Amino acid sequence: MKDLLSAIGSADFDKVLLEYLHLVLPSDRIAVVSMSAVRDATVVDAKGHDPEYARLAAAQAPAAARADPASGGAPEFAIVQADGAEHATSRHLREARLTEEMRVITRLQGDRAFMVFLGRVSHGATWGPQELELAKRSLSLLHSVIIAHDRCHARVQNWNEVAPPSNESRLAQAFETRGLTRRESEIAAMILFGHSTLAVAMRLAISENTVKVHRKHLNQKLGVKSQSELFGFAFTALMQGERL
Repeated sequence: MKDLLSAIGSADFDKVLLEYLHLVLPSDRIAVVSMSAVRDATVVDAKGHDPEYARLAAAQAPAAARADPASGGAPEFAIVQADGAEHATSRHLREARLTEEMRVITRLQGDRAFMVFLGRVSHGATWGPQELELAKRSLSLLHSVIIAHDRCHARVQNWNEVAPPSNESRLAQAFETRGLTRRESEIAAMILFGHSTLAVAMRLAISENTVKVHRKHLNQKLGVKSQSELFGFAFTALMQGERL
């Protein structure tokens, strides 16, 4: 996850996202598709470890994205299955040699969309309830990351004269808006980017015990009890774009 957080706002985001999806989700084929204009069916990019599947997913993206958006800005999930009928979705699944496909849409500002396609190959395998729950939980978290990347990427494009701060610095700034001291914010951001207590202590030239005290205080202030809850808090801050 720290690699994905580090890639927010960068040109490598799609590549790192694909690697993360392959690690955490039970899928045989994965593609990500970016659309710059849903109403005009404009696909600007499609990536996947299997270029042919990425091409097929890109062809399906316009129709999938034109479906009625979900309320509340939530990610939109759909499962499609081959049923033998002669329509575009079934032809797509046969051509891609899939039993079923999960499609997840994140709506972005300006009539844009980012889509994830997850395919199961046609040997009878389908997603079970536990696998579906894992996929939905993971993709709900990624929904916040994708929105944060989109916002950061747009701002980076507009910063022509001043180099943007690192993602770690942006995250630390977001923590400061939530009542943490600057040192607590630095430590929270470093933890989320994969630094151990010892590594934080060495980087900040303080003792490990001091780092542990700061961690205890920041957890109390944020109302979190674990590193996973701290990740969730960070996703919320990134999605809201506070000082990012």
